[in-house]
Amino acid sequence: MADQDWRSVISDDGQAAVITLPQGATEEATIVFHSVDDLDRLIQMVGVLRAQMTPPVPTTPHDTDIPMSTTSPVWAALADRTDGKRPLLIRHPGLGWIGFLFDDDSAAMLAASLTSPSVAR
Repeated sequence: MADQDWRSVISDDGQAAVITLPQGATEEATIVFHSVDDLDRLIQMVGVLRAQMTPPVPTTPHDTDIPMSTTSPVWAALADRTDGKRPLLIRHPGLGWIGFLFDDDSAAMLAASLTSPSVAR
């Protein structure tokens, strides 16, 4: 199934979306999302499914891989720890808020990487 066979349309008012996928040689499946909440639920569901599939997402990105990037995203580093880890939330305009939990060493390495381009993990 080629990407060009997949189609998506947003309603004129921006409140609904339709995704159409090919089903065999002549059939199609159409999914209508009547709200952003419905689409957010699908995005979360697909993320959970992808995490369970093989092969897993590579543990290291390629130098040229920056899929669906956004510049200067809104983020929040929460003061309260979760399971002893430091929570960081980053807002992606299409994927929503994505949460990460860092142990102290990883948090320090992230801070160093973001402030000194010569430091890489």
